[in-house]
Amino acid sequence: MIYFLWAVIIIAAVTIDVCSSNLLFVWFGLGALVAILLNVLGVPFVVQVIVFVLLGIILTLIFYPIFKKKLKEIPKTLTREEEMIGKEFIAKTDIESTGSVMIDGTYWTVINEGKAIKAGESYIITGIVGTKFTIKSK
Repeated sequence: MIYFLWAVIIIAAVTIDVCSSNLLFVWFGLGALVAILLNVLGVPFVVQVIVFVLLGIILTLIFYPIFKKKLKEIPKTLTREEEMIGKEFIAKTDIESTGSVMIDGTYWTVINEGKAIKAGESYIITGIVGTKFTIKSK
């Protein structure tokens, strides 16, 4: 019946790591898996707990920094709006301090950070503030 306790610990560890995408508790899940094997072999519960704790700590200390570093190397996926930053467009109407422009079939509110932009002049998207693009004349 003790194997049930270890199974619950495995499920909890994996669930926490899936929800947090941290890969911190999965190592204790592996320790619980070894504890299940020890339980099947008839090893006393106290030894199972000691192996679980020590293995969980050792695996965490060894592998967590490695996986944390690898996770940081994964490039961030840009949103559609973030991909627009730095792109150049031609104004169809005059844009004073704020205005509305159509980009790829969608109307966007823009905040002009520089001098007024006349129709036909080019501008660059410089950033995002909430749901608005910040722009300036090129």
